[in-house]
Amino acid sequence: MSTLDMHDLKKLAREELQLKFSDTYPKILVVDNALLRPLDKLFGNSFIRETARLKRLYTLDSMEDKLFDAQHITFMIRPTCDKVKRIINHVQGLIAKGKNHIYTLVCVPRRLHVCMTILEEEGLHDVIKLDDFAIDCVPLDTDLVSLEISDCFSSLFLDKDKKYLYDVAHSLHTLYCCFGKFVNYYTVGENALAAYELFDKLLVCNGDISHSREDVYHVLLVDRNVDLISPLLSSQVYPALAADIFDIKCSQIELSQQQVVSFDNTDPFYQQKFRDALYPKAQTILKELLITLKDKKDESKTLRNVADMKNFVSTELKGAMDMKNSVAKHLKICELIKSKKYDPLQNNIEFIQTMEQKMLLGIDYKETATFVEEFIVQQSDPSHALRLLSLLNLTQDCIPRSKMEEYFKYFLQAYGFQYLTWLHNAKKASFLGDSDQSFQTRPTFKTFSGKKCPLVNKAGTAESSNIEDNFAPNYVYGGYYTPLVAHLVDKLILNRPETKQIYDDYGKMLNVPVKFFTKGESARGGNRKPMYTKTILVYFIGGCTRAELSALRTYARPSKNYRLIFATTEMLNSVSLIDSVKCT
Repeated sequence: MSTLDMHDLKKLAREELQLKFSDTYPKILVVDNALLRPLDKLFGNSFIRETARLKRLYTLDSMEDKLFDAQHITFMIRPTCDKVKRIINHVQGLIAKGKNHIYTLVCVPRRLHVCMTILEEEGLHDVIKLDDFAIDCVPLDTDLVSLEISDCFSSLFLDKDKKYLYDVAHSLHTLYCCFGKFVNYYTVGENALAAYELFDKLLVCNGDISHSREDVYHVLLVDRNVDLISPLLSSQVYPALAADIFDIKCSQIELSQQQVVSFDNTDPFYQQKFRDALYPKAQTILKELLITLKDKKDESKTLRNVADMKNFVSTELKGAMDMKNSVAKHLKICELIKSKKYDPLQNNIEFIQTMEQKMLLGIDYKETATFVEEFIVQQSDPSHALRLLSLLNLTQDCIPRSKMEEYFKYFLQAYGFQYLTWLHNAKKASFLGDSDQSFQTRPTFKTFSGKKCPLVNKAGTAESSNIEDNFAPNYVYGGYYTPLVAHLVDKLILNRPETKQIYDDYGKMLNVPVKFFTKGESARGGNRKPMYTKTILVYFIGGCTRAELSALRTYARPSKNYRLIFATTEMLNSVSLIDSVKCT
């Protein structure tokens, strides 16, 4: 089954960059640190330098006290009040020193009204030109694009700030233009519905400008807060474990300045062999690749003449070298995972996952509650402690108020009262609560994960063959739990008449708006036999984890004749979601 070609997205972004820097004068570019990896992923450092005609390139954190030797200075940032004020202070300092430059402030993905207001208040709206650059689809893999907005979850679900919904809608429009017309739309959650409505207005304003002969038959927009349990759970899927420890950025882990490990299609051995494999199976595959490398090395020693040597160099050598580099890097990652996650002297991952499974199954509550309490009292990592407390609270449909107050007291005594705001934010974002509250905005986990939506598998590891071979989406959580979005996609694939009613029932149980829209028939010609029966676009508003993606890819097997495309506002792991509501 062929994969989604992201070349059109990169080509479109490069054309926009060339238009943005169509001038001919040399300049200095100061880039927000948060944009370095997305820009490198889309363009590459050399392309940016050549296109923008740069004399120097600095990061926002390293620009202090720099002597700018070009007349034109461009700042490129994610627009926040703090960053704009920081740039203003720097510009004012240069003006005070008598330095005359031409300043441009480029906001990614778009300029906000608050930026203009700050410039006007400081009297610099005529000094600093305000512009924007719509980087809204960063390809992270052959089937995955991301906005890479790290504060999207906290903005939407903690601060109730809807500014990023336009960027979601704009990215949908970009995908529509590049990958084909959208036929059916399902929205789950109020932000998903609002993003669809904005996207629909963009279609009306810009017209039907899709350049693809294919179509995306189903588009599923899902709010992150309808399922907070899935991203909080530990997973044994190899990339998910790596993300928990190293926090993969733009599909890369930087072990050192010279050693970067790729978790995308730039490493074909990773993508084809063990991208969605469980950690033990990934280790086995890597060992098998080592044996293959040894066999190739032995084969090279048996070459007898120059012709055989030339043939080996042209056909085998490069592939063997690439495989060697890939295997060496990923073996190093596996060793680091083993040392940090499977340390018998600490709370290792296997024991933690056993406790998480008991939380999901609703058994041995006293044992799991004591485990979380001891985890906090032992002053283990505070992010993991709050993750486990949130998971216990969500799976128990809110623990009693008296017990929650005890946990708060233990947490503040263990880590310090500076974390009080963090606990408050976690409660505000629906991670924490107590059973004495009405808590009407959240569904009851036990009710929702019952017969109508069996998220929890009571049999657990009884389906060991399915877990080992990745046949069922619950393999990512040891066979005990299926992410909610996998159930939603499953209903779309079954495509039965009652699908809409099932979605309506889910919406009532989740206490969120669920809507369905259609834009007419498929764009494919009637006589044309498509490679894929259906293409489904799943868009996570508020972020997703690599474990959830691996679960969804079980529906994209060649035998099932489906192609799935994933889009997200940001990539999460089990800790970063909790950290996103921390007050910094």
